[in-house]
Amino acid sequence: MSLRIIGGTFRNRPIKSPKGDRTRPTSAMIRKAVFDICQPFIEDAAFLDLFAGSGAMGIEAISRGASRATFVDKDKHALDCILTNLKDLDIEAQCTVIAGAVPQAFKRLKNPFDIVYIDPPYGLVEIAPILIYFDEQDLLNPGAHLFVETDHALEPVALQHLIAKERRKYGNSFLYEFERMN
Repeated sequence: MSLRIIGGTFRNRPIKSPKGDRTRPTSAMIRKAVFDICQPFIEDAAFLDLFAGSGAMGIEAISRGASRATFVDKDKHALDCILTNLKDLDIEAQCTVIAGAVPQAFKRLKNPFDIVYIDPPYGLVEIAPILIYFDEQDLLNPGAHLFVETDHALEPVALQHLIAKERRKYGNSFLYEFERMN
């Protein structure tokens, strides 16, 4: 399957997506919604793409002015696809690719982020521990935005620093937006 970047410097450029049904690319409608929300603060932002798949979200962030993007995925085909896409767009210098499962990869994240996109395989990953981790650690700059795409309504989670801002529904997907306070 071929995806296209929908905005910024690489607008309409195709990127590769892993073959098979193990990766579900984020729809263009949800990508557009996320970056419409992020547009006022994407310039020079540090972007984290968890469960990155093709890397479309992080690449879209770079295309729209983010200074760096970090991609995390454990699937070899997804990682190969991300590396190919970064090379084809000549943006490897702005990007870091971390191979591994999300909980273990947290230990390898060094610098805080301004925008985080979390899009785990539907129904296979518990979101609450990930939100709690980001709430308790110093991986988010003050005012950072964290998005979660899922196929179900999230259960309320007690968080101290992450404030739930909004929940939107797009087809069968829910998009949650959180903001890091203080």
